[in-house]
Amino acid sequence: MIDLTEQVFHKLGPKYTEPRPIQTQLLRQLTEDRPKLAMVEAPCGIGKSALGIAYGEL
Repeated sequence: MIDLTEQVFHKLGPKYTEPRPIQTQLLRQLTEDRPKLAMVEAPCGIGKSALGIAYGEL
């Protein structure tokens, strides 16, 4: 799953070529639970928008 996660983040542009550890952790948790609607509560500046786009791509 990590390889797929990195591929998805790489498609988001040069700023997101490599997911941050917290993004990888949250995305792993989301893909295990597979909710249709998810609300992520996380600190500012971790890239929640990119995380949402990546989850949509998966």
